[in-house]
Order: sequence, then C-alpha cells, then structure tokens
Amino acid sequence: MKNQQLREKYELSESIYMSGYGLLRQDCENIAEQLYNEGYRKQEWISVEEKLPDDEQKVIVSAIEKTFGKRWTIMAAHIGYHKITTEEYGWRDFEGDTEYDEENDCFWIPECWYETNSVDGNDNWIIDDDFIVTHWMPLPEAPKGE
Repeated sequence: MKNQQLREKYELSESIYMSGYGLLRQDCENIAEQLYNEGYRKQEWISVEEKLPDDEQKVIVSAIEKTFGKRWTIMAAHIGYHKITTEEYGWRDFEGDTEYDEENDCFWIPECWYETNSVDGNDNWIIDDDFIVTHWMPLPEAPKGE
C-alpha cells in the first residue's frame, strides 16, 4: 500500500513538473503531496481513437498545433456528426462550415472539437483547423463548499 501511494504521488509530481509551468521539482513534489492528501488522484488521458466524450461534454484535451507541432492543453467539447443544428446551438444566421439538410430544413454543425472558453462565454471557436486533438480527460469535480 505504501509503495502504491509513493508511486501515485511521484506520478502526480512528474505530471505537474512536465506540464510546462516552469515550477521547481521540489515545488511540484510539495504540490503533489498536498493534492494527494486532499484526495486528488491522477486521471489518465483517453485516446480519441479509443473513445470520444459525450456531445458537448466539457473536457480537457491534449492537442498538437498543426503549424509548429507544439502540444497544448485546452478545455474543449466535441460535437458528433449530425448531432446538433445551428439553431439548437444558438448560431441562428451562421452558415460557415455547416451542412444544409433540405429534408429537415436545418444546418448541421460539422463534427468538430471546439474550445469552451469560460472566461468570456464565447465557446464557438472550432479548434480542428489549427490543432489535432489526440487525447482527452473529464474535468475534475468542482470544489466543495464555498
């Protein structure tokens, strides 16, 4: 049991250290220790080849920038093929990269990943043009209490 705890803390510390925030290794170990003691456990990345999240489920994605090959971590959601219309999503007069369905008289939002920007509420940025999404993981639970 002790070895399992040490391994989990080490993996958590390493993931913090490798995240690119420029923290010292000792600081990462301290943060990992505190998070572990508060009940946090490292989540594993899920390959988009294995499984996709539910439509419009906000998740964390790992994506590779097409131009420079840099890996980014982005909060995003996925929309499947013919799952959501522009009207259902609130894109009333938007025809962009949509597909018109004459039979149902609607425009389908294309299958895509889009950024969910919680800062300004404008979460309509399709990221497929600039990034290749390779993995995702569910968002952690919100903090409890105030």
